[in-house]
Amino acid sequence: MAKKKKHRVISLRTSHSVIYIPVTLLLGLFFLAFLTSRLYLPDDTPLLETPLHEYQQLDNSEYAIESWVYNPRDNRMEVAISISEESDAIAPDIAYRVAEKTQVGSNTTNTLKIKEVFKDARNIILRIEDIPKKWTAVSVTLTYKDETLTNNKFDPEAIKRNENSVDESEETATELKLYCDYRTVKTDNSLKDKSANDYSKMVAKRNLDFQKTLLQELAQYMKLEEKKQKQLARDIEVLKEDMTYKVESEKADIQSLIESKLDQIETSKETISEYLQQKKMIQEKEKKLQEQMQQMGDSE
Repeated sequence: MAKKKKHRVISLRTSHSVIYIPVTLLLGLFFLAFLTSRLYLPDDTPLLETPLHEYQQLDNSEYAIESWVYNPRDNRMEVAISISEESDAIAPDIAYRVAEKTQVGSNTTNTLKIKEVFKDARNIILRIEDIPKKWTAVSVTLTYKDETLTNNKFDPEAIKRNENSVDESEETATELKLYCDYRTVKTDNSLKDKSANDYSKMVAKRNLDFQKTLLQELAQYMKLEEKKQKQLARDIEVLKEDMTYKVESEKADIQSLIESKLDQIETSKETISEYLQQKKMIQEKEKKLQEQMQQMGDSE
C-alpha cells in the first residue's frame, strides 16, 4: 500500500510540471515579443517629411525639394532643391543647418555635416554626411545669411509653420525647415560625389523632363477643351431643332441658352490659344535645355 501511495504523489508532481513549464515558456515568449515588437512591427509614428515638388515659402522666395536620396552604405544624403521661377530671389546666399531626430534626446544637434555642392540660378544641391545608422528623420534648415538661426534643433512643429507661413497679416517666414523620414526616403547605394558638370547635367535633365511633362499636360488640356467645344456644338444643334416646336416665349429662352453655349465655345477657343502660347514657350525652353545638355556632353 505504501508503494502505491508514493507512486501517486510522484504522478501528481509530474502532472503539475507538465502544466507549469509550457505556461512559463509561453509567458516568456509573449514578454520577449513585446520587448522586440519595435523590430518587426511597422512604425506608427507620424511621418516627418516635406512633400516633393511642393513649394514652401521663405521670405519672398519659394523652395521645393526635387529629390532626397539616402545612401545607407556611405551614410550620406543628397538633397536637390529648386527655386520657383516666380520667386524674387535668384539663388541667394543661404545658410544651412542639419539635425537628426534621435540626437535631440542626447542634446547633440548640428553634428551632421552639410555642404552646398552645386548651385545655379534656380537650383541648389546639398550633401549631408555622417548620418547615424539608426536615424529616423532629418531636417535641413534654410535661412538667408543675413538672418540669425535662432533654433538649430530638430523641430517637427516647424513643418506646420512652413505650410502656413503666409498668414492673414502677410508675414513672411525667415527660415524654412525641410524634412526627410527614413520610412519613405529613396535609397541608392550607388550615390556618390559628382563633378560640377555632372550636377549641371542632372539639373538640366530634370528640367527637360519637367518641360516634357508640361507639354503632355497641355496636350491633354487642349483635347479636353476641343471635346468640350464639340459637345457644346452638338447641344446647340439639338436646341435649334427643338426651337421648331416651341412657342415664341420658349424660343426666347432657348435662344438665350444657345448664346450662352456660343460664349462658352469662344472662351474655350481663347483658352486653347493661351495653351498654344504656353506650348511655344515650353518648346523653346526644351530646345535650349537640349542644346545645353549637348554642349555639356561635348565638353567632357
